[in-house]
Amino acid sequence: MREKTKCTRWFHYTIEDAKAAQAELDQRAEQGWELEEVGLFTATFRRAEHPRPCWVEPARWQSVRRKDEDARADYLALCDEAGWELISEDGGLFYFRAREGTDPAPIQTDAGVEWEDVWKKALRGQLSSMLRVVIYGVVWNGAQFLQDRPRVWELFLSDAALAAQTLLIFLLAAFMAFPLYYTVIQSLKPIEEIFRFPPTLYVSRPVMDNYGEMFRILANMWVPLSRYLFNTLFIAVLGTGLHVLVAGMAAYPLAKHNFPGRNLIFGVIMLGLLFVNQVTFVPSFVIIAKLGILNTYLAYLLPTIGVSLGLFLMRQFISQLPDSMLEAAKIDGANEHRVFFSIVFPSIKPAVITVIIFQFINLWNGLPSDVVYNEEFKSLTQAMSQITAANAYARYGPSMAASVIMMIPPIVIFVSLQSKVIETMTSAGIKG
Repeated sequence: MREKTKCTRWFHYTIEDAKAAQAELDQRAEQGWELEEVGLFTATFRRAEHPRPCWVEPARWQSVRRKDEDARADYLALCDEAGWELISEDGGLFYFRAREGTDPAPIQTDAGVEWEDVWKKALRGQLSSMLRVVIYGVVWNGAQFLQDRPRVWELFLSDAALAAQTLLIFLLAAFMAFPLYYTVIQSLKPIEEIFRFPPTLYVSRPVMDNYGEMFRILANMWVPLSRYLFNTLFIAVLGTGLHVLVAGMAAYPLAKHNFPGRNLIFGVIMLGLLFVNQVTFVPSFVIIAKLGILNTYLAYLLPTIGVSLGLFLMRQFISQLPDSMLEAAKIDGANEHRVFFSIVFPSIKPAVITVIIFQFINLWNGLPSDVVYNEEFKSLTQAMSQITAANAYARYGPSMAASVIMMIPPIVIFVSLQSKVIETMTSAGIKG
């Protein structure tokens, strides 16, 4: 019986799994088969007495960017110079084969960088595919609706349209919840699952080792964990309270008193909503330094008192209150302070609660690290970020555990008070 000199085999490994591909090619080489050609789902081998070694590497570059194209060309040139000829580039993998008469060694790459690049590439690919599917579905369903030329209101009120809207809302909710879910499952993975490729969206063997390691790292810091926790709670609670009080007292005259420059001041407040803290950090830092309050609690508190969002929401909510109610109180002899604290402030409870939620979450998660250098005044968020400062890859699991811990208070507060947020947003329309 004539021995086969060529064969075609299906791939037995997951797409972009370089290690599994390398293991399969090595197994084929031990059996006397040399890789000849790579197809979409199959590979062709030929019988050889001494099969040339093969080498599989992830393709870490996108062809759409000139920078990536140059890096890819340099990398392939380096491999060719070392004696590796490129057979194919399929499934996100480079397939190399040793040139005839050579026995080259693989080009060594940093394992951590390689894993990060491939993980990012795989995640981008999955998100891109999901986005294309969603866009295609929306366009297809829209075209089907337009074929019948329905009226506009019939289009949006039909059962099919309502179902499409519900599906879209569900997809958006899932998209926004995915980072939370991914952080939680990463915190429960053992080290061998964290660096598994391709990354999985589930935990095969959940453990709590990352949380134990996180607390061990925090226990070995210069300042006790209780100090970081006290600083964060102190700043978050006091800063929130001061902001609510100052914003409410400033919003009342802006909403109910007609004085020169009122519209200009309100315009400046709205302009402040356009900028994030990073934009105004330099002038804020200069002011804090000139006041001599660096490395103090005031460096945290002072910039947070006059945040534009809280003032804007309260002003819009107060403007909805009837003027007759306030005038009746003044006729009965109440002064402005009595009117504000006895009538206005209790009447804007939804807005107050909304501002409390936003301000507390902002202070809990976003205290600036560049205005305080003394370890005794740093927040819990800054302490958590220092967990990964030494070795980001070795402490990846503890950093995910720290992220989960930091997410719990804001989520609990928002979920318990979300109805007030909705009420405030529906009432806070922009008025002159």
